[in-house]
Amino acid sequence: GNLILVHCEAGCDRTGELIGAWRMANGYNASAAYALDVSECGRAPNYYSTTALEWFCIYLLKFGQNIDEDTTTTNCTTFAKCVPFGDCEPTTN
Repeated sequence: GNLILVHCEAGCDRTGELIGAWRMANGYNASAAYALDVSECGRAPNYYSTTALEWFCIYLLKFGQNIDEDTTTTNCTTFAKCVPFGDCEPTTN
């Protein structure tokens, strides 16, 4: 297999977004990918990174990429609750 290293100072926002997107493109549902980001970082990705993950999930659905069969557009937009331009928290759906 291939090994890819991704690093930044905190590893929560842009890095979490990149890793979350990779996970969704490789079969994780949005909730599972986001939950792993939160557990690995110790906090939820920021509003901008969380919103980007929502849009990437919708993109994957629209173009039939490798996303799990239980994911719907609603699942793509309900895995986190965010204050606009503020903090986010994971939800359970």
